[in-house]
Amino acid sequence: MKRVFILLSLLAVFTAACQKRDAAERGDDFSDAPWAVNTSLQVPIAMGLDNLFDVKTDSKAAVNSLSGVKFGVLAVDLNADPSVPEAEDWSVLLKDKIAKLGAGGWSQFVKPNGDPVTYYYPLETAYRFNYSFYAYRTSDAEDESAFAINDDFTKEVALGSTDVLWAKSEATEMPAFPGVTGFNSDYIRKARAQYSTAWSSYAPSLHFSHLTTALHFYVVAETAAAEATLKEVSVTDLVLSQVYTSATLDVTTGELTEKGEKGNLTMVDQVVPAYNGGEGAEYGEGFFILPATEAMTVNFTIRVPDPQAAGGYREYRRETPYSVTPPSGGFVAGRAYRFRILVKEMMNLSAQLSLEDWQTDENIEVIEPFK
Repeated sequence: MKRVFILLSLLAVFTAACQKRDAAERGDDFSDAPWAVNTSLQVPIAMGLDNLFDVKTDSKAAVNSLSGVKFGVLAVDLNADPSVPEAEDWSVLLKDKIAKLGAGGWSQFVKPNGDPVTYYYPLETAYRFNYSFYAYRTSDAEDESAFAINDDFTKEVALGSTDVLWAKSEATEMPAFPGVTGFNSDYIRKARAQYSTAWSSYAPSLHFSHLTTALHFYVVAETAAAEATLKEVSVTDLVLSQVYTSATLDVTTGELTEKGEKGNLTMVDQVVPAYNGGEGAEYGEGFFILPATEAMTVNFTIRVPDPQAAGGYREYRRETPYSVTPPSGGFVAGRAYRFRILVKEMMNLSAQLSLEDWQTDENIEVIEPFK
């Protein structure tokens, strides 16, 4: 055994020397990545980040940039042979880890306290593990529990206020490494050694998608003249009903599945109607719900000044909530929809709710006028 070990060691040294000689001929001394030619060094895990999402949403609560956004990371070989002795220790490379946007478009792993940390691929073993990477953001919280997932790679998600994000990265075959099925130290070494200026295209790259539908509400004065009469009128206590309030995310597939019974989502805000060229003023920061094809309901209260009333105002709230029917095809993941609460002037107080697809000019009237 010792002889075999010595021969393998000499072969590794000889191979590294040849690679270094070839690199020198190409003008690459690998000073920035000695692990590319020295197989005794661990290969650091580096992930690229695509700062463009599949679909952008327009909201203060929606995520439109990765700057300052922390996300969880899972790296696992789902096809690892469970009978292999090393599988229990190495089939899961990363779990419950935290990362954020770093320098040059790369990710930066961080500890729960925010300090940077580096993780490595395992050195080559008798069984070669082939990893895929998964990333997720399911909460606005940033404590350690916000990134912890279950042993079956699922995570419970509270719906309503969070733009739920998910990404997946699988290795692609490169000419220098045919038959590749995943990321590992050998794959990354070959990429860096063979493609000195373009090897990063073979590193894990995360392109996030929005898994929920965004619903935004705008309180709109019917006209500029109406706005002038509504200075002391406000819309408050908005409730969206008949929607799921929790779900389960399968981190390895990106599937977000409803959990429990349907319920209510509430936003506490108080917004004065504004004209603003017909755009109005946004109420709260929007809801993020599961994609839906079934109708839901929404209700809100309009407060009108009245010196004779208790508290100095009267409240109008419809006994039967407004029924909201999704547009053709339903509310789609990764798209945002805008509800306009249209308030007329004080002399003829009423309101109506209309639904506008965020990405088209189509305006779908779905609510009867407020009475």
